[in-house]
Amino acid sequence: AFSAVKIDGQRAYAVARAGREVILQPKDIWIEHLTLLHSPDSDHTDFEVVCGSGTYVRSMARDIAIALGTVGHCTRIIRTQVGVFTAKESILLDSLIVMPYESARALLWQLSQGLDDIPALQLTEEEARRVHSGQVLRLISRQDADRLPVLLDTKQILAMYGERIIAICEVDGVTVKPVRVINT
Repeated sequence: AFSAVKIDGQRAYAVARAGREVILQPKDIWIEHLTLLHSPDSDHTDFEVVCGSGTYVRSMARDIAIALGTVGHCTRIIRTQVGVFTAKESILLDSLIVMPYESARALLWQLSQGLDDIPALQLTEEEARRVHSGQVLRLISRQDADRLPVLLDTKQILAMYGERIIAICEVDGVTVKPVRVINT
């Protein structure tokens, strides 16, 4: 009930904290592996899980406990990786802000490195201008035919002009709608 999932446009935790009943629908999740690391005593166990986005680890722990005929909860969750970002390569903000500018800048990744798992659609200069202004594109001309395969079987794309990311866009058939315009 206290998750960040949205229910009728409101976060579940906000609904729960307002004293209203929260009914969350079950959903399919993807678990690559769940490994028991160690059990320091009979009441505590450490696991490592590699899972898909949208997996609620606290709910998974509760469900495992129920399947074992008991109760359980998480006392600590450490996220060690999200996409290409790992905890090993992270730096504390407090450390970053006291570094000289050039040293800090050398540690930062390019935006494209964090979005490299999203298919990219190359735009013309005019299309890039329109998308950057928040306008929707409809790729229906004969010249668009060679770009259309990028749109198949995807819901989201990076709209690119050369090496520059213009926007993250939603795809609906041949319609490309900017949902997050990037100003760099």
